[in-house]
Amino acid sequence: MKKIAVILIVGAAGTAILVFALIFFLNKKPVVGILLPTDDVSSYADTRAGILLAMRSFDKGVNFVNIDYTSTDIATVLSKAINKGIAYFVGSNTSSDIEKAEDVLNTSNAILIDSQLTNPDILESVKNLYTLSPTDTIQAQAIASYIKYKNYGSVIILKGNENHIYVNYLSDEIGKLLTRYDINNESFNATEIESIKKKPDAIVLVMSSEEAINAMKKIELKFGRLPFVGTDWTLSQTLFADFNISEGMVAVGFTNIPDISQSFQINMQVLGIQPDSPSILAYNALLVTYILARDGITAERVAKYLGKTPFFGANGEFSFTGHHVNLPIYFYQVEPLTYKLVWTFGG
Repeated sequence: MKKIAVILIVGAAGTAILVFALIFFLNKKPVVGILLPTDDVSSYADTRAGILLAMRSFDKGVNFVNIDYTSTDIATVLSKAINKGIAYFVGSNTSSDIEKAEDVLNTSNAILIDSQLTNPDILESVKNLYTLSPTDTIQAQAIASYIKYKNYGSVIILKGNENHIYVNYLSDEIGKLLTRYDINNESFNATEIESIKKKPDAIVLVMSSEEAINAMKKIELKFGRLPFVGTDWTLSQTLFADFNISEGMVAVGFTNIPDISQSFQINMQVLGIQPDSPSILAYNALLVTYILARDGITAERVAKYLGKTPFFGANGEFSFTGHHVNLPIYFYQVEPLTYKLVWTFGG
């Protein structure tokens, strides 16, 4: 009798443990890794603000983990996170960053949703990588079309010294299209401004906003104030902080800022950030990643799921076409504490 009682007690205990484990497993939240560098927080202030607002809005059913790759390379930290079981990642990474992590991503079933990665070759070669931005092929078409629309006869394409995959691809594509439009153009590195002999009608800045500010200072000293056209990488809070230099500059954005919801605008202003394209894209990128993690969308299903699902972000509805979001491209002129929409391409 005692033997039967012991068996029953052990069986009951085992069942209880099994039930507890099952309940724990079923209640375990999926994890989203937020992949951002922290070595220069000021450079990503708007992106971080957008992600913070999204985290506050979408915290039910998903855990968010910050993954800093300042102290080591992105491939190492990404590999460690994947080995710990994280399958969903969101970031605002450069094409050059993701190239370093290509092998890690291609040998895993991890899904990465990036807010501003634009190089089409990287999107094609890295498995389960999607971006909230149009590709640089489309951006180049937009910039060349804007220059043609403005009737500029000669253009200098000035290339930055960071994120070379982005810079070189986009510069080359813009140059090819301008040549096709019979618009005279030359390319220089930002360190070669003194080598520019003839004053152009306009300058395209394929570089970060910090580099753009420094380049505009040097150009103005050499030629006076010129029309500057900045790529998507220039559109950030830096232009507001250096308004005495950036006033009048036209920069590319992948969101229609006037469409931002009032609550998003208010929340951003509470954080001390003027709403801009990078902040909206970051918010929308985390929204997509949150939904994928919450609904358990696996790597095998993600392409089909993104291809047929409309999303509703900070600036309205958007959808994916292949590995990138299908969006018009907006051209904004920098004004005091705001951007003025001056031209739109596509849509």
